[in-house]
Parts: sequence; C-alpha cells; structure tokens
Amino acid sequence: GQFLGEDIRDIPSVVDRILRDPIELPAPESSTDETKLALANFLNHQAEIEARVWQEMSAKEAPSDHIAIANGDLAVNIIAALELGDIAFIGHEIDWNKGFLENRGVPDEILTDYLVTYAEATEDIVGVEGKIITDYILEVIAGERAVSS
Repeated sequence: GQFLGEDIRDIPSVVDRILRDPIELPAPESSTDETKLALANFLNHQAEIEARVWQEMSAKEAPSDHIAIANGDLAVNIIAALELGDIAFIGHEIDWNKGFLENRGVPDEILTDYLVTYAEATEDIVGVEGKIITDYILEVIAGERAVSS
C-alpha cells in the first residue's frame, strides 16, 4: 500500500505520481527447506496443537470462544507465512490477536500466556521441525516483555 497523504485534495496528484513512477517491489522469497518442513509438520499437527492450547487456556479460565478464534486465525497466518517463506509475517497477526483480546477486556497477560502455551504445544507436538515457529513466537514474547517492562 501507499500513503496517499493527509489532505484528500492531494490524493489525485499522489496517485498520478504512483502510476507514472511505480515502486519496484522486491522479488518474493522462496520457501526454504526449513519452512517447507515446518509447514508440512504444522499442517499434520494443527488440530492437536489447537486442542492442547484450548484445553490449557481454558484451565486458566481464558474465554474459550476468544481462544478458538485466536487459534484459528493464528494458524491460518502461520500457514500463510510459511508458504511465503518468512515466519516473521505472523508478527502482524500477533498484534491483531492482542488488539482482539484487549477490545474484549482480556488482560495482556492472557495473550502472553496464550503465546507461551501455543509455542510450548508446537514444540511438544511438532518437535524440531516446528522450531522456526516456536522460536519466532518466543522472540515476539521476549520483545513484548522488554517493551512493557
């Protein structure tokens, strides 16, 4: 996407400039063997991961309907990120989940618990083949804890 300016009257000239001088987009990265293996194993175990996360988060009294939505949405985005060859694409998804839970009055700690639980379930169930997923989720958690501290 392109920022079209802060004044609506400037939009036609900005669009004209974009059409005249298009931005060159970088070539998409191809999936590596690591991401392909992670994707295949994640797909094979997705239901088991989600069931474990739902069970553990329900035991922590997290709203089960919110967890079901977050599970489904995060899984779709993990799959898409792995298909595109860059697990970092789920970063925006994690931000979305944070906003989703905040808008429903769920404390930030629940999201952190959810992400830790998801990472642990992925590690336990998928094993080393899911390391790229687990490592990225744990990096996000570490970054959020550093920011909120």
